[in-house]
Amino acid sequence: ASFRIVNAGGSEAVWGFFTEQGAPVKLGVSDKLTVSLTFELQGFPANGQDVRFGVLDSLGTRTTANLTGGMNHTSFTGDPGYGMQFYPSGTGDAFVLSRRANLTSGNVFNTFADFTVITSGATERPARKNLLASVPYTLTYSIERLSANETRITAAVEGEYSYSVVESSATPQTSFDYFGFRVTGAAFADEFRFSRVLVDYTPAPPIITSQPQPANLTVQVGSDVTMAAGAAGSRITYQWNKDGQPIAAAANPTAATPTLSLTNVQLSAAGLYTL
Repeated sequence: ASFRIVNAGGSEAVWGFFTEQGAPVKLGVSDKLTVSLTFELQGFPANGQDVRFGVLDSLGTRTTANLTGGMNHTSFTGDPGYGMQFYPSGTGDAFVLSRRANLTSGNVFNTFADFTVITSGATERPARKNLLASVPYTLTYSIERLSANETRITAAVEGEYSYSVVESSATPQTSFDYFGFRVTGAAFADEFRFSRVLVDYTPAPPIITSQPQPANLTVQVGSDVTMAAGAAGSRITYQWNKDGQPIAAAANPTAATPTLSLTNVQLSAAGLYTL
């Protein structure tokens, strides 16, 4: 997809939704969301600045129509999320990472005064380095919940820059359903192009909280047996196995639950059970 900025005469933006309406990605503790896109710029009339990017939640007010004035519409009012400024030219720091604080504007990236800059837990901030025209670069933006009150934000441009911060907040932003990408002004670049967009949700690995007790069972033929385990995490599924082979849910509906129930056991039921 290509966008001619000089034809519009000013800053231009695109946005993309990556979930179904009303079903944003919701990050629990240790969950991670990464949005990456490959872009290239054409022409640098004044080698100006900058690129603005964010991962936000539309709260159900999704706009898919082309808009006059870039990413400027009442539907963007109230959309919370995290953003960044990327300066690939001039002197100074290359990245500013932040959280959208002023939710009353419909022009998300019009001014970064609407964002609160995050500086705690910062890694060394890279210096600016001019991008080259017609060269593809991959921008990666990650949001990772470290704890109930800490969120790590990481931005990187492949082969050039990487920077991360940690936001400490009792009310972290945890739901997202779209990204926005804005090139500031025709004085910066004539055109920008996208060749690839990837959104990756990585849930926290499950944690086993309890094991079946007792670990070994000896019972009479004809008895009923129950084995239970506990786990915590996101989107957990369960599968009980006997001697390394999955127990079919059609044969035993409890085989796909945390608690396996065996009724009227026979000698053939003896074996090693794992979850």
